[in-house]
Amino acid sequence: MVYEKLEGESVPDINCSANCFPGCTQVWIKGVTAVQESKGGTLTLQKVYRDKAGDYTCWVNNTESKSTGCISINLIVKYPPVFTMKATNTSKGGRVVISCLASGVPDNYTFYKWTHLAPDESRTLVRELEVKRVSGSEVSFTIEGATYQDSGFYVCKASNGITHYSTGQLIMEDTVSLWIADQPIITSDVRYFDAEGGKSGYIHIEFYSGIIQPVITWFLVKNGTMELLQNSSGFGIYLSTVRVEIQYYQKTVQCLGYNARLEVFNVHEEQFTSNKVEINNSFAGPVFRTLELKPRGPPETPANLSVVPDSVTTHSLQLTWIGFHEGASQTFAIEYREAAKTNWLKKSEPRGLVLFVILNTTITDLKDGTKYEFRIYSENLFNRSQVSSTINETTKIGLCSLFYL
Repeated sequence: MVYEKLEGESVPDINCSANCFPGCTQVWIKGVTAVQESKGGTLTLQKVYRDKAGDYTCWVNNTESKSTGCISINLIVKYPPVFTMKATNTSKGGRVVISCLASGVPDNYTFYKWTHLAPDESRTLVRELEVKRVSGSEVSFTIEGATYQDSGFYVCKASNGITHYSTGQLIMEDTVSLWIADQPIITSDVRYFDAEGGKSGYIHIEFYSGIIQPVITWFLVKNGTMELLQNSSGFGIYLSTVRVEIQYYQKTVQCLGYNARLEVFNVHEEQFTSNKVEINNSFAGPVFRTLELKPRGPPETPANLSVVPDSVTTHSLQLTWIGFHEGASQTFAIEYREAAKTNWLKKSEPRGLVLFVILNTTITDLKDGTKYEFRIYSENLFNRSQVSSTINETTKIGLCSLFYL
């Protein structure tokens, strides 16, 4: 006798009886084990699940004649497919076979397209892939020349026409993860970073490394040679996790990546140069990126250019101004000319790193009794400020000029 039931359905009590003299005992056996759900000749299964499926035998024993008899039933429990999935992680360029074996009752399946999801928090849909049936209950597909873009989660979907007893779901699915070890992917495009001399400067780079912990090495580039910074004083090296955007088969997804940061303490002139970072995760070779620390600027225009009171003589005067600190060491260029002339003369004043400092200089070799124009700007090795507004001052008249008059 055969009973067919959907998983979760109830089965009525099944009774086993026999005409015996003087009497019989009955016991229900499944395999070689007595069934706990039986009492005497009654088998009470109530709701059935897949683990209840199988052959049940009722054994009847005559206690006097030592004779036995039996009757069997077969309980078939129908349930939707469950899956056994396989995917082997590999390195860049490797070959991967992803397989999905379905098991359910009845053993007759409709498979649907594979779904590839990115390894981000949202599991973004990357692509759908056609199935290749290996047998009636198994499908697979192959990836040749795998890259990091093949990493993620692969979803197998199938149906045998039976809905799940608790969810009502008709198409069942399961997921397997795949990780391709690939070289790091740099995700930030910034290559130049500015800093102020005398303060800390920062250089950083963001990248994706999959599930492999990266190793970061920083170098300072000087005159074509690279100086290792890992154990050098004056530098801080940091690594933290961040969200980075990477491409997965034309889809932009946010995944967990890294931010490698180099701090240059107390920046001085020679550190306005190139720094090379090596990012290595032990697979497919390291990647390199050259990043440059530049002075912040251009320098701000010197302010409050004026003549120092009582400093004007027949042939000289003293100028004062406020210098601003922006980037590298500065040189102040004071330009002056006679009011009626076209060409400017220039006096240079190297003053290094300055910050809102009142500075001054003396202009000599001037003509007596002559009106002059003065202006100023600041420059460093990399750039120059705008020129200040022009001021005017007249030198004192000498005795010879008075006598001549």
